[in-house]
Amino acid sequence: MTTLVVLEEKHSQYLFRVPSLRNVARTSPYFHNGAIKDLHGAVRIMSKYQLGNEFTPKEINDTVAFLKTLNGEIVDYGF
Repeated sequence: MTTLVVLEEKHSQYLFRVPSLRNVARTSPYFHNGAIKDLHGAVRIMSKYQLGNEFTPKEINDTVAFLKTLNGEIVDYGF
C-alpha cells in the first residue's frame, strides 16, 4: 500500500516514514538483514556510506553515547 493510498492526498505521494531513533541502542541487530550486532558497528558503517567519511573511534563512541541518551521507556502501542 503506498503513502498516496493511505493518506489519499496527492502532495503526500513522495513522502515516507522514517523510523524513530528512540531506543535505538536497545533494538539490535541493525540493518534490514540484522547483519550488524552492535551499535558501534552500525555507526561506523553509516558514517562511511551515508557521510562518505568513516568516523574515528572517538567519533563512533561519541555518537553511540548520544544515541544512548535517546533511550526511554518502551511504549506499548497495543499493536
